[in-house]
Amino acid sequence: MAASLEPEIGDVFARCQSYYLDNEGSLSRTGSAYEAVREALTAMLEVMALLHAELYRDQGYKVDKQHPGYLIKSYRGLLFRIPYHVLPTFPSDESLPAIWDLSRKIRNSSKSTISISGSNVLRKLFEIVGDIDFCEYFRVAHGFDRVVRNLDGDANVMCLKLTVSNPDPVWKWDEQRPTADALAEAIKPAVLKQSTFKMDYVGDIAHFGITEISNIVIALDGDGKSAGLVKTHAGQEVPLTSVDWLPNQMNDPIDMGRYIDWLARAIKSLQREGDMRKCLKRCASLSRILYLPRITDDIAALVDEHRPFLLNYQLGQLQRLCTMLNTLEGKRQTKLAAIAEAQQTRLSAEFETLGQMEPEAPQRFANEAHSIANRLLTYVQTDD
Repeated sequence: MAASLEPEIGDVFARCQSYYLDNEGSLSRTGSAYEAVREALTAMLEVMALLHAELYRDQGYKVDKQHPGYLIKSYRGLLFRIPYHVLPTFPSDESLPAIWDLSRKIRNSSKSTISISGSNVLRKLFEIVGDIDFCEYFRVAHGFDRVVRNLDGDANVMCLKLTVSNPDPVWKWDEQRPTADALAEAIKPAVLKQSTFKMDYVGDIAHFGITEISNIVIALDGDGKSAGLVKTHAGQEVPLTSVDWLPNQMNDPIDMGRYIDWLARAIKSLQREGDMRKCLKRCASLSRILYLPRITDDIAALVDEHRPFLLNYQLGQLQRLCTMLNTLEGKRQTKLAAIAEAQQTRLSAEFETLGQMEPEAPQRFANEAHSIANRLLTYVQTDD
């Protein structure tokens, strides 16, 4: 079949990946090549934001003129800054207050920029999402007192673990409880392996029920810099603050190229590992950022067709969570375990109404997901 005579919108974004790969190891934000790609990317983001503001005008979205590619939505006094490409998949308005309230419970400083991230910005596409992920940009100058207080959680949210430079554990509940001074000593914005930490929670959250929660925290210095910024991607984050400073920008070709390359590598890696459920989530993210709506629609159709298979996976995750909670002691753990078991019962009943899952369903899901991934990877550069 002859190649299309019309350029694709995704070509601009693929150009960012090419710039990132061509200059990897000697990345510069001052050269003429960088500026040419940045101008094209910025113009594309501005146009797409304007288009989506019109398409979603009845939902109250307005263009963020200061940050190309973002739209702003105010809902019940809460402000959300959302990348245009996740609007079709972003959580419903009814769940937004719960997400906002949860972010305030686990945020480690009132001055931090905290974002909902990962698969959670795709909730309309992947309705069955087992956890809620956040990414927080935290200035170490604000101190670690609130981090230590957050280890206590509250009546409905319990912190399970704090790790520095995941996956190497630093503190768990069967070891010494960290102090603010110990955290300040362990966490260093300029050192890659010490520039991030992660806090894992479990909680009973309005609208979502019992769920696991993670908060990956990027430690920033006084100028907002951190070695850990290379672990984050603006394209998969929705900041939940009303401030105008953003740690990452979508119109930076290096960051955009790094995000696209990371997605492409993750898709290939997950294909090799055989984790096609997670691979499909990465495919959805890449199809949105490259603006390939037909592939996104195919992913949505596959998810809908294989709902019993995905629901069965979520049941397994709930069982694992119940088992873990039942190993802990205390009234709060007992309450959360009971809620998890009740939720598991409700989910089991829903699973039963869908009828018997066909034995070949997992393999058919994997085959169709592989096909989608292979189609998608033709739009980007990949290593053999």
